Amino acid sequence: MLRLFVAADIPDAQRRAVAPLVAQLRGSLPGARWTSDAGWHLTLRFLGSVEEERLDAVSASCASVASSAAGPAEVR
Repeated sequence: MLRLFVAADIPDAQRRAVAPLVAQLRGSLPGARWTSDAGWHLTLRFLGSVEEERLDAVSASCASVASSAAGPAEVR
């Protein structure tokens, strides 16, 4: 089983703008799990546990939706 989600990447300029604010929060929330800014994304939909056999179908569905988006999209 794979744990899958659909997410949007955060552009570098916005990532750099938010980084100082996140750095301030890190000290005030000691129990939180923090990731590096390279892993930051905006989760659009959590799909949960998906059988590996369904991965191609899920990817194809995401690619279909992404191709109708107004801007560039990439399915990974």
